[in-house]
Amino acid sequence: MALREGVYQLGPQSGRLRVLTGRTGVGARAGHDLVIEATSWDCHVTMNPAEPARSSVTVEVEVDSFEVREGTGGVKPLTDSDRSEIKRTIREKILHTSRHPTITFQSTSVGGSPEALTVDGDLTIMGVTRPAAVQG
Repeated sequence: MALREGVYQLGPQSGRLRVLTGRTGVGARAGHDLVIEATSWDCHVTMNPAEPARSSVTVEVEVDSFEVREGTGGVKPLTDSDRSEIKRTIREKILHTSRHPTITFQSTSVGGSPEALTVDGDLTIMGVTRPAAVQG
């Protein structure tokens, strides 16, 4: 699909935003590799394929919208109760959604070609901002 110049508004109605987790350490045998989907998110893209540096991307994700979609590996299959417990743990013990309800990404530069774009930007999770890059 060719990229076209324009402004695009994306979200759950136009695609999926998923987080893939992996297992390491002592709990690797018992835990699960998870697919977590954000069901409430918004992405604003300004695209200029002729001059990618003039493009920009902004994403905001509602952390409370995370849903555990899949769990593979582990000693036993993932149950609905496990999914609920994982969601509660993410909200209350890991991402503290009452204090930090969103995760955001703001591009700082877009480069490459329409066939192989690189988007560098600032990713903010729990009030901490770090550089991040997306290639595709």
